[in-house]
Amino acid sequence: MWQERLAQLVTTCHWIGAKGWAPATGGNMSVRQDDTWCWLSESGRDKGSPDNRGFSAG
Repeated sequence: MWQERLAQLVTTCHWIGAKGWAPATGGNMSVRQDDTWCWLSESGRDKGSPDNRGFSAG
């Protein structure tokens, strides 16, 4: 289940980056996994070209 949620976040980041809404390292992205966990993009990474290594669970 978490792999699907993370893949959705990566896809959304690519889409947002392509629109120019969060250029380069501007902004952070997150998605809630469940009532306890969420995925957060790491600071300093290009949001337009992330892969699943650019996120942390929190």
